[in-house]
Amino acid sequence: MIAVMDDAIQHDTQQYTARPPRRAFNIYGAAEYCSCRCAAIEEAIRDGRLRARRLGRGFVITREDLDAFIDFLPAIEPHIPPSIAARRAARAVNATPAHAAKNRGVS
Repeated sequence: MIAVMDDAIQHDTQQYTARPPRRAFNIYGAAEYCSCRCAAIEEAIRDGRLRARRLGRGFVITREDLDAFIDFLPAIEPHIPPSIAARRAARAVNATPAHAAKNRGVS
């Protein structure tokens, strides 16, 4: 009974102590949010690819602008080194179906 009450009290206090999600970031916070360098954020602002607002000497970037910026970035294709691609192609040519291997007595 006491454990149930403690859980209920703890649950009630969490709603008051939990930090609200951030609505705006400075350069450092935006770089941390995007998992990139501060210089990349500053460059995107200078180039006009990322909207930011001036506040004193610094910048304020909203979460919506960061999300739009991230969504606009081009997706890249995974890079497969030529040596690995050649090995995969060789394996595909030499591969035998499982039922054929059983018929020949190969396990």
